[in-house]
Amino acid sequence: MSVFKVDVIDEAYVAQKNFLNLLIFDHLGWENARKHARVLFEKIKSYIYFIESEQYLEHTKGFDVETIIVRCVFREKPNELGIKFLASINRFFEKIHVKRGIKVLFLLDFSSVHCCIIEKLCIFFKRMLKIW
Repeated sequence: MSVFKVDVIDEAYVAQKNFLNLLIFDHLGWENARKHARVLFEKIKSYIYFIESEQYLEHTKGFDVETIIVRCVFREKPNELGIKFLASINRFFEKIHVKRGIKVLFLLDFSSVHCCIIEKLCIFFKRMLKIW
């Protein structure tokens, strides 16, 4: 899972039967904010396409999804240029056209937990669900 793999959804799961959570694990630093923003924007565009083209329906059979949450988990807090870029991203999510009246939210996660730990936990829980 990497922001460089734009054709891959890093993690997806349904919570409470009606919230589809799509995670982006951003492991990059912000020392080169322009490059970071370009890479992250390409990844975000692929998520928007995933939503607008209704590809998410293949992964949510049996669930009545009302809200899609795209959560970007960062390893580091952004610098000033990164903050401006991330603030502008919400405009793209406001314009997403989703049939069925589904609400789409874009959330930023700057928790102190390193994104690699979160990624490993997601993989662990995925494996556990397959066993059950």
